[in-house]
Amino acid sequence: MSLTVAELVDSREYTEKYILRDGTPDLAPTLKCRYLVKGTDEPAIAGTASGLPAIGEQVVYGEYTLYVIDRSYQVRKSVSGASDNAVEVVITYGVPDMLPAEEDEVELSIVAETAHIEKAIAQTHYPSNKSGVGLMIGVNADGKVEGVDIYVPRGSLVCRTTRETLSAEYRATLMDLCGTVNDAEWGGWAKGEVLFLGAVARRRGSGDWRVEYHFAVSRNSEETVVTVKDDGTTEEQEIAKPGWHYLWMEKVRRKNSSGNGVDLLVQAAHLAQVYREADFSLLEG
Repeated sequence: MSLTVAELVDSREYTEKYILRDGTPDLAPTLKCRYLVKGTDEPAIAGTASGLPAIGEQVVYGEYTLYVIDRSYQVRKSVSGASDNAVEVVITYGVPDMLPAEEDEVELSIVAETAHIEKAIAQTHYPSNKSGVGLMIGVNADGKVEGVDIYVPRGSLVCRTTRETLSAEYRATLMDLCGTVNDAEWGGWAKGEVLFLGAVARRRGSGDWRVEYHFAVSRNSEETVVTVKDDGTTEEQEIAKPGWHYLWMEKVRRKNSSGNGVDLLVQAAHLAQVYREADFSLLEG
């Protein structure tokens, strides 16, 4: 889904404060503008949206020339479903003295997103003899498992650094690495947990490049899957799922034990690798 960016109505907030310039107090106006990025609930992805002012970008506001000195992100969860989630981005403008120092920075955001599950970690039954559903959640009269939406953690990571040059070779490296996962431990995260979403590079005049690298993080996990055999018996399997692999279920329709309906049962589980692995140390090249 493509990203759309719109400034929120009545979002602008103007304040004035004083800072010291050569030991003398001087007026330093600040302007905050709020934008809504639709099409994602990942701050790291929202940060790459076209149309968002970049750090250092300038705007004339009244008699002042202001520069973007900060960008912050907040996920907006929609009650109508994950597909309508969005990210609110707050852009802060200030005077040149307030521009952030050109130092390496790391920004980590950990938020909750929705996931659908059909099996509980533990489940208590009332009365206790009604335990035929086991750990399955929302089993209806015809045996279908409805499940429930829960919140699970998802991380996003932004790394900022300064480079003297941005060669054609390095730009090609960024293109090759975009959309890959780490092939070894990287930045404290285990193999397969970090997805590189791309980079944004900016330069003012003929100075150094300021590069912003965007990543998403999904932890490796152990998943329990219960499959049904041809003879009707079930088998429980523990599957080691790398963070960005896709685990999907192959289901089969079977007449239920009462003979009055059909159950949709898991016949097999499949673990799909959907992203290439790559050497993230090449980002330092």
